[in-house]
Amino acid sequence: MCTIGVDFMANEDYQKCSVEEVDQILEQALDIEQTNTVEALRLSEQALSLAKKCDYPLQRAKAYVRMGRCYWINGTFDEAINILNQAINLSSILDASYEEAEAYIALGNVYITINLVDQAINQYNKAYAIINEHNYLTLEAKILNNMGTIHEELENYDTALDYYRNSIDTTQKKGDEYGSAIAKFNTGNMYLKMGKLDQAKTYILEAIDFSEKDNKIILLAHSYQALGKYYQEIKQYQESIEKLELSLKHAQASKDMSIQVLIYIELARSHEYVNKLDCVHKYFNKAYKLAKDLKMIEIIPRIHEEVALF
Repeated sequence: MCTIGVDFMANEDYQKCSVEEVDQILEQALDIEQTNTVEALRLSEQALSLAKKCDYPLQRAKAYVRMGRCYWINGTFDEAINILNQAINLSSILDASYEEAEAYIALGNVYITINLVDQAINQYNKAYAIINEHNYLTLEAKILNNMGTIHEELENYDTALDYYRNSIDTTQKKGDEYGSAIAKFNTGNMYLKMGKLDQAKTYILEAIDFSEKDNKIILLAHSYQALGKYYQEIKQYQESIEKLELSLKHAQASKDMSIQVLIYIELARSHEYVNKLDCVHKYFNKAYKLAKDLKMIEIIPRIHEEVALF
C-alpha cells in the first residue's frame, strides 16, 4: 500500500492505495486548514493526485472542495471559483450531496469575500436546499452563519443576529465547539457594528478563548481584528494597535490574505488617532497594494475614500 506523507510519490512501484488512506490525507488537510493553508493546500493536492491515480471520483470531489477553500482563504479567488465549480459538477454527477452542498457554501464564501452579494446568495440558496433535503445538521449551522453574513452585508442587522443565534444553537446541539466559536465571533462583530459594545466584547472574547485553546489561527486573526475595532470604539487606541498587530501576526501565519487588507485599514485608522502619520500612510499603502493584488475590486474605492478622509 502507498505510504501517507510527503514522500509517497517517491516510490515508483507504489500499489493502489485505499480509499481510507486518501480520506486520511483529506482529514489532515481539513485539520490544518485553520492553521496553515499552504500545507492544507499541499495535502489536498496530494489527495487529488492519489484519487485520480487510484480512480476514486468521490475523493476527487472532496479534494476539490478542500483546495477551493484553501484558495479562498489565501485570496486566489479565480482559482477558488474554478476548482469549486469542478467540485460541484463532479459531486452532482456522483450524487454526492454532502460534498455538493459544501462546495456551494465555499463558493458562496468566495463571492461574499469579493462583495458579489447576489452571487453569494444564489450559491447559499442552492446549498440550503440540499441541506434541508438531507438534514445535514453540521452544514445547516454553517449555512445559517453564512446567511447571517449576507444580511450583515445588507445591513439587516437584526436578521443577521437571528441567523447567528440560530447557528450557535445548532452547533451546540451538535457539540460543534468550533462552529459555535465562529458564530459567536460573528455575533460579537455584529454587536460591534450596532454599537452594543459590552455584548460585542463578551462574544469576541469567547471566540478568542476557544481559538487560543484549539489553535484556530484564522479565527484568531478575525477575532483579534474585531477586538482591535472594539478598543478603537472605546478610544483605547494603543490597545487597539496591539490587538490589531496580533491579528496581523495570525493572518500572516495562516496565509489568510483577504483579512489582512481589513487589518491594514484598521491599523491605519488607529495610528491616525495617535497621530503617527507615517504609519497611517504605510498601512493604507499596504491595504491598497494587497487589495489590488487580490483583485478585491469592491474594496479599493473604500481605501481611496479612507485616504481622502485622512
